[in-house]
Amino acid sequence: MKVQKAIRLLVLLLGILALCQVALAGGVRTIVAGPSSMESINLSLGKSTVLRFKDKPKKIVIGNQNYFGIEFIENDIAIQPHGPIKTNMFVYSENRTYGFYLIVGNKGHDDLVKVDWDSENQQRPAFSYRALASSGKKEIRGIEVKFKNGLILRPNSIHSIQGLKLNALDLFALNSSKNKLDLKDLKLLVTRDGATLDKQVIVKEKNQIESNERVKVRVLFSSDSKREAKVLISLPNENQSFLLKKEFL
Repeated sequence: MKVQKAIRLLVLLLGILALCQVALAGGVRTIVAGPSSMESINLSLGKSTVLRFKDKPKKIVIGNQNYFGIEFIENDIAIQPHGPIKTNMFVYSENRTYGFYLIVGNKGHDDLVKVDWDSENQQRPAFSYRALASSGKKEIRGIEVKFKNGLILRPNSIHSIQGLKLNALDLFALNSSKNKLDLKDLKLLVTRDGATLDKQVIVKEKNQIESNERVKVRVLFSSDSKREAKVLISLPNENQSFLLKKEFL
């Protein structure tokens, strides 16, 4: 009997130790990135998280560089946070742009994130939210963002989508150059006080635009505040931004 009790006690202790290890450990997971998605990465102070890509990263753009240590190792990027912060990061490879939200201080953290690419969904259907009811449409005038390659972005309006608790920011993208422009690497991100707002998706009418052609771009985001926000716009070699004043939100 004593031997059986000792065995049961040992098994119980081993089980508790195993549960503790699971609770303290991070995790390994696989995400599928795409040209119109922003993927969340969970980080923890004092620990490194590795992003593993199938194609070799060449360059990164990060919202607040002072709060992160970054190291390139072959097809991996190791990230170590230096403070509790939420920001965005873009990773550029030879032919792709990956978008991420970096979130420091969640209950869980990622040890290793394997990053796949959604090759079957290079472009999402244009404005798939069109059929949803919207309200409170506000026109935006007088804002124009110009890029060196001839791309011009003009915010047109903002409204809320009923039932989803989302805001929709509509813009026009105009190609003022003589060459065809590719919008697949165009990223837009709505932020407030340096932090990225939740549930963001960018939808483009098309990725290739001809000279003097104008197409629609929509950014969906969640915001429960009417305070001023900042829209960050990123191309591989240039970053711009504009303010969304509180009267539009």
